[in-house]
Amino acid sequence: MFIQSGKWPQLFLRADVIFAIVILAAGVLLSETKVQFYPVPPDMRSDGKVEATVNGSPVALEYFRNYPTYYYDVNYCRFATDGPVDVALILGTHFDKAFLRGLLCDIPFTREGNKLRFVLPGPGHYYLQLPDVLSPIPGNEKSGTYTVAFWIDDLNELNDKKMNYEDSDVTVVTNKGVASHDTKDQTVAIQSILDKGGRIFFPAGIYRTGRLTIHSNTEIYLAPGALLKAVDNLAAIVSRFIYIHNEAYIKIHGPGTIDANYGPLFLETKNIHIIDIVDCHHIELEDVCLRNCNSWALHLFGSDQIRCHNLRILSGKDGIDPDSASDVMIDGVFIMAKDDAVAVKTRKPPKATERVTVRNSIVASDASALKIGTETNSLIRDILFENCDVFDSDRGLVLYARDGGPIENVVWRNIRLFMIHWPHETGGTPIQLFITQRHGLTPVRNLVIEHINANVIVPCGLAGLPDAPLSSVLLRSVTLRMDAPRGGDSFFRGNADAYSPKFIESQIAPRPDVFKTGKYLDIELDGLTIDWQGNRPLWNRICNDSTGFHISNLMQFN
Repeated sequence: MFIQSGKWPQLFLRADVIFAIVILAAGVLLSETKVQFYPVPPDMRSDGKVEATVNGSPVALEYFRNYPTYYYDVNYCRFATDGPVDVALILGTHFDKAFLRGLLCDIPFTREGNKLRFVLPGPGHYYLQLPDVLSPIPGNEKSGTYTVAFWIDDLNELNDKKMNYEDSDVTVVTNKGVASHDTKDQTVAIQSILDKGGRIFFPAGIYRTGRLTIHSNTEIYLAPGALLKAVDNLAAIVSRFIYIHNEAYIKIHGPGTIDANYGPLFLETKNIHIIDIVDCHHIELEDVCLRNCNSWALHLFGSDQIRCHNLRILSGKDGIDPDSASDVMIDGVFIMAKDDAVAVKTRKPPKATERVTVRNSIVASDASALKIGTETNSLIRDILFENCDVFDSDRGLVLYARDGGPIENVVWRNIRLFMIHWPHETGGTPIQLFITQRHGLTPVRNLVIEHINANVIVPCGLAGLPDAPLSSVLLRSVTLRMDAPRGGDSFFRGNADAYSPKFIESQIAPRPDVFKTGKYLDIELDGLTIDWQGNRPLWNRICNDSTGFHISNLMQFN
């Protein structure tokens, strides 16, 4: 079976051609591929629905749910390889539909009953969506989505970057009185090691602690199978598990896991972050899995020179929030977030957020996937989102400008989006750009959205204000695949001041427009392709008001 997901722009066609060539060569390369399987985490859970082999060897899949209500269910496996791998996946539950994807490409597979066979072309992130197994249901808060994820490290890079625990300057925590233990609180022992800084090695095992602080000139390596997990005592964590404040030159890396231990004990608490980086510079996070929080997984606040590479984040709220931060590189990450996946913001004026790049990443969010805002209290500029996949998300490319800080030079480029209807949110729109007023009028200049391919469930939304128009915006080469429309007045939640009450009433209708535009716009859309997918009778106009919203080079397919 080969998955077809619509008509792609030329960018995605080229990616598929390249992938096809890799697959043709895979038969020869598979016999030479080396695979390193990681130790099974000590607290690994399984939902019993998925089994897998990689090149004929069983591989462990770990089950995770990121929130009690309207959640993501994900089974993920992690290993390293230096080439393509053959995967056999057996699902212990019925399904009719399956979508297997990598970054900017779909991956072919064969199916026999509940068994899937496919070749993954090498290191990278891949995700299998199974909408029949689980999907969000209006009125049923105990519903969500079901995904199988493959996080594959580059074996050669892993070997090159791993810390040699035999080096004389390396502190192995288990040689300093720390032991792998499911329940023992080892905060004091581990913190004493961290206070000395230097190079610190965590072998495979489970290490339970309260809040930890990390100081300058420290390198921490979490070996495969190493799990640093918060204790059950909430008072020992307060609001953040790992705290880095006013420090510099810190690196946390390796394919281990940092777990904030959000669970039944913490259901009524707020703001448990996994890592807070505050007023720091030259911080590097690489390869680590961050999971299990009920607030932001990674908060980059007031800091600069931050690099996040190949992270895996499973969050109960936001994934990564660059906040009053500058010179931030987020590259090759995989995020599944209950709230925003990546949210660029400024909460504490006058410090700006500048020069932030998010690229080569795969994200899911039941709120906003790739977002500017909502907090916009000071300047945000020179932001790039590029070469990304967005899946199982409610809103895709988002600007919420509410607090008066100028926003300029923002680009979303080469992004494909697979939206779904989350009943408690807007309901599946790839583009939302709203200027509203909360603490001030926000000037917005020079936004570019180009080479986008997305499905649409509820309309794209664009609106400005009389004294803060949404202007100097260019959309170029946008392909929209129109699903049957869903949603309703939730589209206007929090944005009512951008529209008149009469207009809102007129737009809550069975046949919505593709673009809902308020007044005070100056937007060019050059190159719009609409694939109605047989749903043309269910939609009304392309745009409710062409004033200030200019479309050229329009193509439509039934």
